Amino acid sequence: TVRLAHVATTRSLSAVNAQRRFGFTNASTVADAVLEDDSLDAVFIVTRHHSHADLVCRALRTGKAVFVEKPLALTSADLQRVVDTIASTGNDRIMVGFNRRFAPLLVQTKARFGQPADASMMRYLVNAGRLEADSWYLNEELEGSRFAGEGGHFIDTLSWWAGSLPVQVFAVAGLEPDDVQVTVRFESGAVGVISYLTAGNARYPKETIDAAGGGQN
Repeated sequence: TVRLAHVATTRSLSAVNAQRRFGFTNASTVADAVLEDDSLDAVFIVTRHHSHADLVCRALRTGKAVFVEKPLALTSADLQRVVDTIASTGNDRIMVGFNRRFAPLLVQTKARFGQPADASMMRYLVNAGRLEADSWYLNEELEGSRFAGEGGHFIDTLSWWAGSLPVQVFAVAGLEPDDVQVTVRFESGAVGVISYLTAGNARYPKETIDAAGGGQN
């Protein structure tokens, strides 16, 4: 049984709106109110990117289970802080919100394709599109690049499809500011290519995946 006990946002109105919409018992405007609530078993961190690593570390120190939206961290230093916090607290109950691998269509397709070892080459095309002029994603100095914020989804999906972890990554920027072409080699020898593009036709699918190996496509 899950009970939605406490929600915190930066503005009181949005906190109350979330409380009413989802049925939280309490609403606050500071994160500490949630983190210091001893009645909670788990914390969901769904804030803007730059705050993730710090809130994760603070939540882990309370002994709670933690779910955090991607990305877990924006810099190597922040990622190391999370790793060090897990080591010092012994609390490793953390999950990052990568959801593509759980999509029913992908699960069914992988089951029909065959064993992970049969996936020798994968291509993930992301037709990301352009952002609105007032999008907070455009504040790259604070929130990181678009690929830093979203790319984990695609790397995680290819890792799951290949049944193997990345060992090498090579990336090249495109003509558009947010475009990037990423090649990932996995421990198994499989190779995945992620094309993250922002200037494509809006009517083209947002995400498509191709895989080849073991005589299959």
